[in-house]
Amino acid sequence: MKKYRAGIAGSTHINSHLYSLSAVPSVDLVAAVASTEEEKKHFQDHGISNIYPNYHQMLDNENLDIFEIDTDPSQLYKMVLAAAQRGVHVIGEKPIAISLEQADEMVETCDKAGVHLAIHNMRRCDPYHIRAKELVEDGFIGQLLSIRAICRDPRPAGHCLINLGTHLFDTIRLLGGDADWIFGHVTVEGRSIEAEDIKYASGGFGLIAGDKVTTSLRLKSGVVAQAEFWMATPSYFGIELIGTDGSLVIRQPESPAPMMYRSDALWSANREDNEWKPVELSPDQSDELGSDRWNSVYRIVVQEFVRCIETGKEHPTSGRQALKALELIAGTYESHRLGKPVMVPLTQRKHPLEIWLQS
Repeated sequence: MKKYRAGIAGSTHINSHLYSLSAVPSVDLVAAVASTEEEKKHFQDHGISNIYPNYHQMLDNENLDIFEIDTDPSQLYKMVLAAAQRGVHVIGEKPIAISLEQADEMVETCDKAGVHLAIHNMRRCDPYHIRAKELVEDGFIGQLLSIRAICRDPRPAGHCLINLGTHLFDTIRLLGGDADWIFGHVTVEGRSIEAEDIKYASGGFGLIAGDKVTTSLRLKSGVVAQAEFWMATPSYFGIELIGTDGSLVIRQPESPAPMMYRSDALWSANREDNEWKPVELSPDQSDELGSDRWNSVYRIVVQEFVRCIETGKEHPTSGRQALKALELIAGTYESHRLGKPVMVPLTQRKHPLEIWLQS
């Protein structure tokens, strides 16, 4: 069995990433980049002895096959390009970038270098989301009519749009297909945002605005979708699929179950039709998931990445898929800026909020 030499940089979800790289037998985690003594000790405690002060030195000295990048998104762009120039495959945290211009270049550079780029839009590797896609395609809820995605979080909605929005929009695409057009509206304190409401997000997420965001999409499949981002508590993150014969919902918090179903799509006088019931995974899917759902999904992402390196197939969470999710985020702001729906793919690749500020 071939061993793939891996290096890691960054601290986002670090324990899950360290677990996933260590849990795949064909991956040998040999090096890390540490910017603090605390980070250095953490990596050493996980058996990594080759610690570097910067990623350039690690890439130049370690002959890596895989580079796991878990820094903030403002750093991901230049690190991906550096790895691709050295022929190293990359798994990166989401979002892929803070602008479409950067994401376009990242995908193109990796393609030209012949290296794989995957982004942790990990729901594409989650057995519950895979099961939901299977059920929709099998007609379990009849014809899919609409999708509603909600992110409720105490952080500003603009922050969640670029951060968690990459998961919501990617899931909409996974289950409903590509978008044809998008219409976005962003508000702050009940009024439409203006240029003076634009600011830089913490954590390197670039320009954001708004405490509430609503995005409507028309998918090429004919399905309509809506994504909503609220600055509110308690936290909630989920997606509901509404069909002619019922509804499916996948949500966090996961109690009483991660995925549930009801036989009436909207409302019925029959109480039993309105009752949400858990939807179980297949036995094989349950075995693959194990007792810790999300750590298992991180592991599946790495397993799939190795398989794609060996077969040449595109990863389920490829940079190309992540770019399309980012396009819907950018499209939300672009639509609000112009005051009308915009077609997808976007012809304007600059950050819409940056254009607004410059004008």
